[in-house]
Amino acid sequence: MGKCPFCSFDLSKNKSFCPLCGYPQVLALPYLPGIKSKWLYVFLAITSITLGAFSFFFTFKSFVFLSLLFVVFSLVFAGICLEGIAHRLNGTLIKYLAIAGLILGMSGYLFSIFFNSQVPTSGYSM
Repeated sequence: MGKCPFCSFDLSKNKSFCPLCGYPQVLALPYLPGIKSKWLYVFLAITSITLGAFSFFFTFKSFVFLSLLFVVFSLVFAGICLEGIAHRLNGTLIKYLAIAGLILGMSGYLFSIFFNSQVPTSGYSM
């Protein structure tokens, strides 16, 4: 027989909860899901960088839809990569790659807006 550490009620050995206060007597370990491979996140980060770089090349008026599609996929892949690596200490290189993909994707979006704007300017226009 043991005592409940919370209310000092006498417990029998086959009880897993205290009948008086409900304090658990069995140590419940947290569920740890299987850790995914780092290669998936490396692939997503490199794909994000590649798509972000492609969004720069397709910022012309005829390819603006393709550029925005590359930007969206670049941002999504970088976000998935950063979310999956969020609380790991051994994934700093992957985090840097994903952040580079985010920066390239956002810059590609800004460039597509800048190059495809219809605002009249003085000087060179495309």
